[in-house]
Amino acid sequence: MRSLRFNLNNTTIVDLYVNHKQGKEAIAQQFGVDPSVIHRRLLTSGVKLRTRQEVAQLACGKVFNKDVPEIVKLYEEGQTLAEIAMKYKVTLETIAKHLRMLNKIRTPAETLVMRGTNIGEKNPKWKGGRWKNADGYIQIYEPNVRSHYVLEHILVWEEYHGKKLSKGYIIHHLNGIKSDNRPQNLVAMKKGEHIHQAEPFKKKIRELEIENRQLRQAFEKSQSIFYIGEN
Repeated sequence: MRSLRFNLNNTTIVDLYVNHKQGKEAIAQQFGVDPSVIHRRLLTSGVKLRTRQEVAQLACGKVFNKDVPEIVKLYEEGQTLAEIAMKYKVTLETIAKHLRMLNKIRTPAETLVMRGTNIGEKNPKWKGGRWKNADGYIQIYEPNVRSHYVLEHILVWEEYHGKKLSKGYIIHHLNGIKSDNRPQNLVAMKKGEHIHQAEPFKKKIRELEIENRQLRQAFEKSQSIFYIGEN
């Protein structure tokens, strides 16, 4: 180990990094040293280190054995991740990973718009723009936002209180029912607080709501009997 470090000179490191396009981790592994050693040697040699985007571009080039601009061009022209993956005989996840590193990934809605697919009310499968997502929350169609959908409980809370939700806060459903977006069931809390403060009360709130509903039904039933008796 010591002999390897002794023979490792700055000229070799710079050559591998600049001319052979090797990463700091790869160079460090070859010579049995920590990547931080390579990092310091490059800095002391006056080498400009690659940015995160340049590292991503280099990684893409190695994976696809093609220039990165060609991959990005196909994607920006409207081809899907699956189509590009099939072209280069790699997995869809590989394409997504590298485009994400380049900050080029787009939302599904943006893909539909780019490909000329009708979205919103123009779509033949339009069902009113309101649906429940996989987490159980209701989403509302909103064409003016990037994802084209907003969470209904946040929208209801903001409209009811007449202000935007503050940064670092979330909207909590008091009775634990994520689709119950009545204003009285929504409360703004700091992230993490609801686990300790609100969670223990969910069951009790639901029980009280059921009891309240039963009492209301019983009252309405008694009122109808009273009116019948009067007649």
